[in-house]
Amino acid sequence: MGTFTKSSFWTVMSQGLIFFIGLGTSIIVARMLNPEGKGIYVLAVLLPALLPYFAHFGIGLAAVFYLGNGKYSPKLVLGNNVILAFLHSVFAILIGLMVIYFAGKRLFPGVDKRYLLISLLIVPSQLCLGLVLPILLGLGKIALYNLIQILRAILLFGLVLFFLVGLDSGVMGAIVTEIIASLVVCFATLFIVLRHTNGILLKLDRHYLKDAYSYGIILYFSYIFSILSTRLNLLLINMYLNPYMVGLFTVGVGISEKVWLVADAVSTVLYQKVASEPDAERRRMFTPLVFKAILLIVIVICLVLYIFGEYLIVFLYSNAFREAVKPFRILLVGVIGSSGWRMLQSDLMGRGKPAFVTFVAGFSFIVNILLCLLLIPKNLLPGAAWAGAISGIITLLVGVFIYRKISGNKMVELFFPQRSDLRTYRDVIFSLMPNR
Repeated sequence: MGTFTKSSFWTVMSQGLIFFIGLGTSIIVARMLNPEGKGIYVLAVLLPALLPYFAHFGIGLAAVFYLGNGKYSPKLVLGNNVILAFLHSVFAILIGLMVIYFAGKRLFPGVDKRYLLISLLIVPSQLCLGLVLPILLGLGKIALYNLIQILRAILLFGLVLFFLVGLDSGVMGAIVTEIIASLVVCFATLFIVLRHTNGILLKLDRHYLKDAYSYGIILYFSYIFSILSTRLNLLLINMYLNPYMVGLFTVGVGISEKVWLVADAVSTVLYQKVASEPDAERRRMFTPLVFKAILLIVIVICLVLYIFGEYLIVFLYSNAFREAVKPFRILLVGVIGSSGWRMLQSDLMGRGKPAFVTFVAGFSFIVNILLCLLLIPKNLLPGAAWAGAISGIITLLVGVFIYRKISGNKMVELFFPQRSDLRTYRDVIFSLMPNR
């Protein structure tokens, strides 16, 4: 518990730092581009954000799992993942080109084709990061994993200052910052991982490929559903409304999603912990402890943001984004559900049960899209927000039902602190204090 607690604590601290740096970046982009320009920029980089998810096939997550249980050597995993990153990048870019030339006008109305084409340069480095960076998690190098993400946030912030504030380069400058930041971090990550694997074996191994694709492909569909649930609504808002409304909505989404950083940070460590824990009973007791604590923290954060959300958005982004306040407050409801599900998702993945994760993600995706189609035309931005909020809560409820069946934990153990839990939390707090 002690190692997990300290890893989780520093991961949360790292994600908190990333949050503030990312918030600064978001504020600069919003103020320099205004709602319409920000909407065009978000839509332009949406395709290269989606393509790596479609092309990674869950290989990065499989690397964490198989390095965690020691089945394959780090050299072999790194070599295979680098080769696969190259091959998958070619596939992803070809798909991207077809989408732009054959469906670009229908999917991205109001977005210049040049922006869409140039943004494809983001794909190779992002895909490489997705397959190589998780190796650090599999090796238990969580501090380095966090450090790389912090460096990326700092680099992106600096580039945004240079291109948008210094050069006033508009939407194109914002896209260029994404390309440069991803490329630099990709090479830095390769160098760092290479040092910790003590070399690389650049030869495809059929046994690893079979295992990696078999494990990863199931989680792959889970991540496809998850990313579509949070990004397809932007396309629908643009189709039903316009890029201006997309720019407003992404401000609310951007701040509300930052609350996930707490859950993401801990769930990242939880996945590695469960995957490497051989004792089934310890796994059964461990996740509820984490789940209850993180869910309470997220609820408190959401309540504070709900109260001060209007002041925060107007102060940070200017009065031009005031219309983002209402959807932002609605989205906070879904954040609570999504954060809880992230904890349970990590446990199920660590147990080697990715099919259940995919089922929940697919169900959530269908609910979200149906609600978007139903609510956006009638209720505009609040409708899109309610679609996300309702689907987030439903996702948590379905996830809890499945988790209970697999883990054997009771509902009261998952949601209500037990006397022994309070002692554990007290010990955890004391363990984080200096000089102990």
